[in-house]
Amino acid sequence: MDDSFHIDIERRLIVKKFSGVVRFETIEAWFVEALSHEAFSDRYSGVVDMRSATFEYETPEEAIKLAKRMMELEFTQGLWVVVATSPQATALTMLYKSQADERHPIEVVSSVEAAEKILGIPLKDYLEESL
Repeated sequence: MDDSFHIDIERRLIVKKFSGVVRFETIEAWFVEALSHEAFSDRYSGVVDMRSATFEYETPEEAIKLAKRMMELEFTQGLWVVVATSPQATALTMLYKSQADERHPIEVVSSVEAAEKILGIPLKDYLEESL
């Protein structure tokens, strides 16, 4: 699966897939790209698929820094779900979640089905249940 980014205006949903080696700089650059997209709304919910991504050299301190940067950018107020299956992605996302405030609610799950239940939106058009 290659990286992709989609905004579904009708469903008020943002979908981002990461794959390969990912650094927090990559994620931050995507925040900036998404904010500049004409269809972006900070009121939309979103899902980030990290199942095919691996983090390289990322530390807890960097996860905290990324969360603070997202708050500075006022990236979103919608509910977001991260689908992560690796222990490292799950741990770093949970640390990120602990730093994000109520303006950026975020959940971490290990399956697309769980993400669909949280968001109340079918995701089969965007994400495969299993990789």
